[in-house]
Amino acid sequence: MLASVAPRDAHADAPTKTECIDAYTSGQQLKKKGQFRAARERLLMCSRDPCPSGLQADCNEWLSEVQRLQPSFVVTARDRSGADRTDVRVIVDGTEVADRLDGRAIEIDPGQHLVRLEAADSWVVEESLIAREGEKARPLMVTLRPKHRDEQVTPSPSPAPPPEHERKDASWAPWLSGGVAVVALGVFTGFGIAGISQRSDLLASCNNSCSAADKDSVDQKFLVADLALGVAAIATAATVILLVAR
Repeated sequence: MLASVAPRDAHADAPTKTECIDAYTSGQQLKKKGQFRAARERLLMCSRDPCPSGLQADCNEWLSEVQRLQPSFVVTARDRSGADRTDVRVIVDGTEVADRLDGRAIEIDPGQHLVRLEAADSWVVEESLIAREGEKARPLMVTLRPKHRDEQVTPSPSPAPPPEHERKDASWAPWLSGGVAVVALGVFTGFGIAGISQRSDLLASCNNSCSAADKDSVDQKFLVADLALGVAAIATAATVILLVAR
């Protein structure tokens, strides 16, 4: 009974042909974008059986390149006496990558990252780190500053609210810009329809023998319509910004 269950479980864990192809495609794309951590997970899938041998060969080659180029760093945290600390959480770009320090390298993608180090009895330390392709075990050394009960953080003063008359003036701004947008859209619609109608009449009456004055009249209507549309777009954007700011 147990012998028959084990093969089925192993087969269930194996990727299907569709999953192999998807891992092959997405792994290559992630590798090109420099998202090595996600790429490695996908390439590991398509580099093994039962994926086709052609896919496995490419995935293994790309996987070796990802492992060679993926940067990493090693955190060393000490207290003020110089003693090593291990009870430190490591958070990179908002995601926890280690719940304590054990001396091992932490792999990240190339680019700029914000490393946050947290210990229960110490102030938080944040370091900006630019990881470069192929840079392995880059040292990051920090000194933790202990928290004391008599240490208090003075909150920054809140900005004073604007005077009452400024708040009233600001409340009219969205209505004003919204009104301009409505009027501009009306102008755009009117002149656009007039231009289309006049152009149709000219094509029906004189075709290509229309006078320059007639053609200029149509062009002017379309020009006014275009300008009105631009004003409407700007006024609409200003209205949205003012409403969000409120």
